[in-house]
Amino acid sequence: MPSIIAALRSRALIKEIFADSELLKTASQSQVMAVVDEIAERNPYYTRTFLSEYVDWLERETEGEDEEGGGEDTDGAVSGDVDGAVDLVAEGLEGPGKSIEEEKKREESEEKKEESKERSPGGEDEEEEDLSTEEYGTVAGIDPEEDPVVAAKSSGNQPETGGHGSESRDRASSNLQSALPTSDTDPYELLCSLLSSRPLPPTAPDLLQYPIDESSNWVSIRETPRVISGQGTTGARTWNAALLLAFVLNTDGRFKGEFDGSTVLELGAGTGLVGAALAKKWQQHNLKKIIITDGDEGVVEKLPLTLETNDIEKHNIECAQFLWGKTVPPENVDIVLGADIIYDPSVLDVLLDTLGDFFAQGARYAVIARSDRNPETTKDWERKSDERFDREVIRVEDPTVSTLPCWFHSGANDITVEIVRKKRV
Repeated sequence: MPSIIAALRSRALIKEIFADSELLKTASQSQVMAVVDEIAERNPYYTRTFLSEYVDWLERETEGEDEEGGGEDTDGAVSGDVDGAVDLVAEGLEGPGKSIEEEKKREESEEKKEESKERSPGGEDEEEEDLSTEEYGTVAGIDPEEDPVVAAKSSGNQPETGGHGSESRDRASSNLQSALPTSDTDPYELLCSLLSSRPLPPTAPDLLQYPIDESSNWVSIRETPRVISGQGTTGARTWNAALLLAFVLNTDGRFKGEFDGSTVLELGAGTGLVGAALAKKWQQHNLKKIIITDGDEGVVEKLPLTLETNDIEKHNIECAQFLWGKTVPPENVDIVLGADIIYDPSVLDVLLDTLGDFFAQGARYAVIARSDRNPETTKDWERKSDERFDREVIRVEDPTVSTLPCWFHSGANDITVEIVRKKRV
């Protein structure tokens, strides 16, 4: 199942973390606090919000153990005077007796006011949609998806359907947890020290982390997960399809040896997670070159920072702007990658033309991961791509029941991973 560590590192909604008690038990208190220590330095308000719920959960867990007659301290148990700690927290919130819940409501009200001030005036092209604290990581107004498994079967494809437990996936989650660092930081004391913290401005970047394999390897991305640019770029945040594609490329046996000596080009890279995930496993894949591209020049300018943040050597890695239908594909590209690039029906034709250009120059295939948000867009893509290329669905992941150790954003749609090739004559 997903891990609380992955949820925290990707800044999952607090209410979603505490909606599932089993998620909270996927790591010990000492492992959770090691991650919380890191987050507190970058985003103290998020840490404070999490801890205000976490200390309550720890207290309830301890009370449950006492009722069962255990009474013994464990790594996940609460130590010290719980009632005294809670009273101390309450007294630190603008006067004695004021509850944490009341303070949180007041802070949320102030936060909304601050966020509205942050929005810059101007034309429609300069607008940014701010996602409130309650909607952190959620995109509103997305149509429910159609089950892509049915579509895949009707076309003769037999995808691997995610979300159904398997030994390998359980082992992946277990391996990820076993290598985690620990901390003896007291959650109550840290919460008290963060009482005066305030939310980050909506446009301020945060450092989020995503698992890219079955061990303890992560990619760190500086992004603004609470903002979607009105200028048409989605490069301010990492999307579910990119998270799944990065993980699959590094762990699925289908791709073992596939990148050996190959030049790989990513279209619509956004935050650069997929390219960085491959680069982190350079020796495993024995790559020749990685070309990370996006159509937005501003997004491309930030990609080298992602490589630098993750201590990735930039030799044989190129970051470049690539405009579909305009930029001439570079020569000698063997494999094309794309995550969440099939969301706008108006660009499907030019995307297919671009893939055709790569195949004409010798590219073996393209690996596409897409979130199936809109049934009509999904149908258009499948129909048009099937007319021109051979398309094989290799995986359909339902994020709501996924057993991968990744945390997918709330309201997630099914994610389809497929291989597209030049039609065989």
